[in-house]
Amino acid sequence: MARYRETEENRRTYGRRTAYEYLQGNAVRKAEAEPEYEPRPRHRRVSRQVHNNRVKEAALTRRYMIFMAAAAVMTVGICIFYLSLQASLTNQADRIATLQTQLTAATEANDARYNNINDSVSLSEIKDIAVNQLGMIYATPDQIITYTNPDNDYIKQYDEIPANGDSQK
Repeated sequence: MARYRETEENRRTYGRRTAYEYLQGNAVRKAEAEPEYEPRPRHRRVSRQVHNNRVKEAALTRRYMIFMAAAAVMTVGICIFYLSLQASLTNQADRIATLQTQLTAATEANDARYNNINDSVSLSEIKDIAVNQLGMIYATPDQIITYTNPDNDYIKQYDEIPANGDSQK
């Protein structure tokens, strides 16, 4: 087994501890055996300015913390506002459904009453009461005046309708 051995002479000759004397044979003791080589990681030196820039970049500055806190507060506020809008929308939808149910019930009740009233009234009975009890008579053709409206619109009557049926402007 061969091994390099550092000697005092080699240190003086080369000025460093890297010079070794080569040993051969079985004279090498196990305690002196060299450990397996483990490379040490190299540390690159960076300039002071680069180091300072990295420190500044990594540091949480006061302004950055205030900005992040404000952003978090705004985000929470927006979420709360959104949830309140959702809740009010749900409440309004429930209220609309309730009002629609009430409207349907009221419409059905109104239609039922209208049909009851129409069924209870007979036109022949009304005619009989009007002619026999109240003394009403049918109009004769000379009593009927036809009025023509040139505007084809509704009329508010402020004066008497003319006898000949013509409108005057």
